[in-house]
Amino acid sequence: MKEILKIAREAAIISMIAGPVSALAESQTGFDKPPPAIGGGKTQFQDLIGIVNKFLGWLFTVLIVVAAIFIVLAAFYYLTAGGDEEKISKAKDRLIYAVVAIAVGLVATSVKFVVAQLVGSTADLPTN
Repeated sequence: MKEILKIAREAAIISMIAGPVSALAESQTGFDKPPPAIGGGKTQFQDLIGIVNKFLGWLFTVLIVVAAIFIVLAAFYYLTAGGDEEKISKAKDRLIYAVVAIAVGLVATSVKFVVAQLVGSTADLPTN
C-alpha cells in the first residue's frame, strides 16, 4: 500500500510540474486559425501525416520532460539514500526508467520518418 501511495505522490508531483510546461508548448500557428479546406491542394493522406507528426512531436516533448523529472528524482533518492542498499537500488531503477523513456521518445520521433519513407511521401519532412 505504501508503494502505491508513493507512486501516486510522484505522479501528482510530475503532473504539477508538467502541466504548466505543457501549456508553454503551444504551436506557432495557434488554435485560432481554421483548418485548411480538404480540396485546398493537399490530399487527405498528407493531412493525416501532418496530424501524426504533430502528435509525435507532443509525445516526444512530454516524454523528455518526464524523463528529466525522473532523472532529478533518481538523483535526489540516490543522494538521500544514506548508504541503504534498497534505496540505492530504487534510485538506480528510476534512472533506468528515465533512460527507457528517452529511448521510447526517440523511437516515437523516428517512426514518422520510417513511415514517410515507406509510403514515398515527403510531407512534413525536414529539408536540408
